Amino acid sequence: MRRPHRLAFRVHPGIPRGRRLAAPRQTPGAVAPVVAAEPWVALLPLLDPTVMGWKARAFYLGAHAPQLFDSAGNAGTTAWVDGRVVGAWVQDPGGVVELRLLDDDVSPQAREALAAEARRLSAWLDGQRVFTVYPSLAMQPCAGR
Repeated sequence: MRRPHRLAFRVHPGIPRGRRLAAPRQTPGAVAPVVAAEPWVALLPLLDPTVMGWKARAFYLGAHAPQLFDSAGNAGTTAWVDGRVVGAWVQDPGGVVELRLLDDDVSPQAREALAAEARRLSAWLDGQRVFTVYPSLAMQPCAGR
């Protein structure tokens, strides 16, 4: 008679031997229903881990990846709407933040929210310019729409 295969488990040093781990029991109604998130926008800086931290980026970059990274793979600035990148942002010579949208299907409400965020960021930077030695294609002067 053959013995069934045994699985080997590595026990974490902080858990006493012989002790079992169990997930907490769920009671009906204990988990709140998932509600849709409020619409949001964000202007993220160069090399932000949000845009660079994923190997598979298509779910938030769409077809814009080539325009948002330099030739070495460094992310430029990004403009986000509801969890997806829709463009980039740059500053004019006076330090005012300008948007470079790459998506044509950004709603008027989202465009206005991005413009408000650009005004807020311009005020916060107070004329200070943020420079980069590796701008993405979307940040290049000819990229504006």
